[in-house]
Amino acid sequence: MTTNRLRALAFACACAFVAACETPSIPVAAAGYDPESLVPFSYHWADGHDIAVYVDASNPPPDADLAAAVKGAITEWGKVGLLGEVKLHTVSDVHGADVIVHFTTTPRLIISDLCSPFDIGAAGYTFICVSDDLKAETFQLADGSGGHVKMDVAVSRTAVPDAAAFRSVVMHEFGHVLGIGAHSPTSTDLMYGVPRAPKPSLADVQTLRFVLSQRADVQY
Repeated sequence: MTTNRLRALAFACACAFVAACETPSIPVAAAGYDPESLVPFSYHWADGHDIAVYVDASNPPPDADLAAAVKGAITEWGKVGLLGEVKLHTVSDVHGADVIVHFTTTPRLIISDLCSPFDIGAAGYTFICVSDDLKAETFQLADGSGGHVKMDVAVSRTAVPDAAAFRSVVMHEFGHVLGIGAHSPTSTDLMYGVPRAPKPSLADVQTLRFVLSQRADVQY
């Protein structure tokens, strides 16, 4: 167990309906907004890594197709990579997952030795654990079996007014998964704190492309 102070990070998308809510391989463009306004470091997955996503859609609330929302997020963010930098796919076995996506009302499938996962009462949040020496924790699976999960994404259908807003929240969280540690100040951007955009905007795309072109402080 490390003695370093730890950063348990949750990138929350707030909502009016809840109480709280290496070498560049793509052209370097100016970011659409500050890509690190929520976190003190840059992070993203290793170039070309195909991120495996496990969808835990158990106990779904009405009008909440989590699997379809995740599929839409993978499709839209997949268009951002010019040379295949953004790669995501779903897996049916949690043991093969890098990322788990689930409802906020569903028990987490992971536990942490270093950080305490928490619910911050938002429409969605992405949980990662990074030590002061900028090492990302690999979470244990709650059943005691092996795995290599690095991120846990929780989303709420009841915290948003309709199914379209729910899909925006899911897609927004994938922006955090990919490396945008920020919220946009512009309401028309998907990475705005109260997301309503149906897909990443030009500013969102520029921001992620900028992030991916930089050497990350934390690389997954």
